[in-house]
Amino acid sequence: MASGGSDRTIWLWDGHQGSARAALQGHTADVYGLTFTPDSRQLLSGSYDGTLRLWGVERGESLRVLQGYAAALYDVDRSPDGTQLASAGLDTMVSLWEVAGRGAGTPPRVLRGYGWSVYGVAWRPDGSLLASSRWDNAIRLWDPVTGNCVQVIRDLEHPETLFFSSQRGSLLDRSKQQPCGSERVTRDLAPQAPFFA
Repeated sequence: MASGGSDRTIWLWDGHQGSARAALQGHTADVYGLTFTPDSRQLLSGSYDGTLRLWGVERGESLRVLQGYAAALYDVDRSPDGTQLASAGLDTMVSLWEVAGRGAGTPPRVLRGYGWSVYGVAWRPDGSLLASSRWDNAIRLWDPVTGNCVQVIRDLEHPETLFFSSQRGSLLDRSKQQPCGSERVTRDLAPQAPFFA
């Protein structure tokens, strides 16, 4: 497990012992976004300092720093195939970073459609959709290949944290007003289910 916060440190925890096993340092501001790679060997972090960092979990070392982000970052997620990173933050955009293949190291592609800060991003397990949330009571679903917004889900209670269930691909959300463990299914976005309204 990993946690981050206002102490600018990422803590790696031993889930069995309940104790910290490593402290990752390098960010110069609060750390809000964390996500492991599917094999749990690397950790991606996003910070209020405007940087994304990729960490090696085994040695607790910074492997790569992605810069060029002017605004604070709230959330990050890695595509299921490991080739892209999605980040959301204060600059009102969702950014897609190529981290593998021919596009690695190039400036991020930008998905626009918000007027305020973007709080959450999440990839569907099959990689065909990217969801993003903002405190305007809406979640946007994006085609990560074209960069087009394919659907807007409205009338929610300030969705902030987003994630997809691994079994069916259902989209879940949670707001600051909801306690942990009270996530709700926003939409069943399983591949066989039509989701375009």
